[in-house]
Amino acid sequence: MKTPEEVANVEYYAWRGLALPKGVPAENRTKIFGACRKTFDSKEFQDFTAQASLRLTYQDSAEFARLLDRDFKEVTNVMQQLGLAKK
Repeated sequence: MKTPEEVANVEYYAWRGLALPKGVPAENRTKIFGACRKTFDSKEFQDFTAQASLRLTYQDSAEFARLLDRDFKEVTNVMQQLGLAKK
């Protein structure tokens, strides 16, 4: 069995996302995600994240879906190489 260091130079991070159930009307989705973006971009929120030493990025639905897909593939690969998941 390989050690993590033998498999890859791995760096993991925490992420959070907002998900809505299927069937939410487009108008409501637009309002909800628009409010999230407005809050994220606000000076008050940006000041808070800077003071808390948080490095945050905003991603729309498509960008976040790509992140999840990429992370799933990377984690699966590392877990398989470590012998912790089936190939």
